[in-house]
This record gives sequence, C-alpha cells and structure tokens, in this order.
Amino acid sequence: NDSYYVTAVSFMEAAAKKYGVEIVGKDMLNADTDIAGILVKVKEKKPDALFIALYDEKENIDFLKKWKSILGGSIAIYGDEFVQQNYLRADLNKDWFEGFYFYGPRNPDTVFFDKYVEKYNTDPVFGASTAYDAVYMIARAIKDKPKDLNVYMRSTNFKTVSFGNVVFDELGGVSTPDNYFEMRQIKGGKPVAAK
Repeated sequence: NDSYYVTAVSFMEAAAKKYGVEIVGKDMLNADTDIAGILVKVKEKKPDALFIALYDEKENIDFLKKWKSILGGSIAIYGDEFVQQNYLRADLNKDWFEGFYFYGPRNPDTVFFDKYVEKYNTDPVFGASTAYDAVYMIARAIKDKPKDLNVYMRSTNFKTVSFGNVVFDELGGVSTPDNYFEMRQIKGGKPVAAK
C-alpha cells in the first residue's frame, strides 16, 4: 500500500475500463495483512485472473507459500517484476512460481544478479538492482550538476542494470522501447514466452 502501487492500480483501472475488463475486487495490502484471508476472498469472487504485486518480502513469501493451496489452478496468476527478480533465488521453492505469468525484459540481463551472488554468496533481495541503478543515477546527476534536476532527469539516457538504457517519461516512470518487455509464464521452473 505505497505510492508506487497506488499509482500502478490507477493505471490498471484505467486500462481495464478502456479494454472492457471488469475488476471484481481490489485489495491494497499492508505489511501485516492476512494473505490467506485475502486469497479466500479472491477465490469466492471467482475471477478469471488475479494480478498480484507485492513489495514486502514477508508478504511475498507468505503469498507464494499459500496461493496454490487456496486458489488451486483455476485462476490465472499475473505478477510484476517480483517474479522476474525472484524465481531464480536459491532460498525460494521453485514450485511456488510454477504457472505464474509476469512481464519482464525480453532478454533479461543477469550480470548484476550473477555478480551479486559471486561477491556476497547470496541472492539479491527484491529491488536491489533498481536501488543500485538509483544510486548511480544520483551520482551521475551530482557529477553533472544540472541547473534543473527535473529537466535533467527527464532528458538524460541512463544505462541501468535493471532495464538497459532508459529515460524517464512525463510521469517520472521508466520509459523503454515498446518491444523491451514481454509476457512470460514460469513452466517447468523456467520462464517461457506466454501464448
């Protein structure tokens, strides 16, 4: 229940309206939300699909542990970059991700992940790569000393480990080429292009 997800939900609601998709429920969660209770509510509403976006590590793991036992396989599950960044983690059960749909880079760059594991002997936490990118963007802005930081941030191309070369759009979001992302599904423990 933070500003990123509040904004993301507003975009999803606008897109749903535009494309004639009925939203039958919406839950904005907090760190101590009863995930099992939310999943039971979802099951009772019998949706065709569920989009889940969680940032809190504890919520993520709680959801991953419980979703299949409560929802079964009757509801398509769509996730955000959490799935892309975590299905490879050695400390998470690969079966938890099986069947998940998610969007991610068409050709994901694993250099950051691989170097992190090599240096620290553990997988990076969710958001580590984007935090790394943010630090380098700030360092570059300090070095360049722009007169107008807002104009600078929206007009500068940044090389990132998370999304390749990016610029920021009018809303301050990361802008990438239209073909940069694709819809995928975890099948047999690996991401494949969704059909």
